[in-house]
Amino acid sequence: MRCIRLRDLRTVYLLIGECRELGADPVVWRLHMLERLCELLGASLATISEGQPNQTLVGQRVVDLNADDDNRQQLYKRWLDEHGMDCHPFFDCMLSLNRPIATRVRRQLVDDDSWYESDFGRMLFEWKLDDLLGSRLIDKRGHLHLIGLHRGLEELPFGERECRLLSLFQRDLASLADGVLASFDSATIVEIAPRLQQTLRCLMQGHSEKEIAVRLGLSRNTVHDYIKKLHKHFDVSSRGELMNRCLALYPVMKELNENRTSQQILL
Repeated sequence: MRCIRLRDLRTVYLLIGECRELGADPVVWRLHMLERLCELLGASLATISEGQPNQTLVGQRVVDLNADDDNRQQLYKRWLDEHGMDCHPFFDCMLSLNRPIATRVRRQLVDDDSWYESDFGRMLFEWKLDDLLGSRLIDKRGHLHLIGLHRGLEELPFGERECRLLSLFQRDLASLADGVLASFDSATIVEIAPRLQQTLRCLMQGHSEKEIAVRLGLSRNTVHDYIKKLHKHFDVSSRGELMNRCLALYPVMKELNENRTSQQILL
């Protein structure tokens, strides 16, 4: 592929493998994906949205690698939640493209005047963001996936290399969507309290309620209550079902411990 280096191809397929490894948790694999795409494609902020074509998108996620502005991520997410894609000058055009997969840079769909005079464009300027690269895919189930990446003001615009890499990644990731990668509405470990995570980790290591109580310095009644909460959260009725459901969460829990922006997840 012209403009794509072998090193870039390796990085793309390594990231797909990492998404597969973390795929049991709907939040963690998406967070990891957006962070790595920002690093690979030189972006400052990334978003993912999913849903049914011609319907309201659900499960917006935003990752911002700019450590100097803690509020920008929340502001961007709030704007998407309140306005949706109909008021987004770029993704409104992306949604109208009649093909299963399409990857475009902003200037291919929206001219400068329309971009910078729109409410969204003016807000981007306030947030010190500008150029946008987006990819739209409809998978075999008919589900819509949108990925968007922004660069900062005065940075060079996205080029052909970034466009090709994002298109390749989006296309090949889609093969994992059915049954491998958790959907947005799946239960996530991110939503449970640290004590529940510790209890779950002990259960996965084979400890009994009594052993967990000693290890965590809790009463057996408290541990029993935590386990009931875990059953409810993951919609299971027994310890065996819970272990079967959470078996794939080992790499996810490691990622939460190591990921520098795990506290920035927007639920």
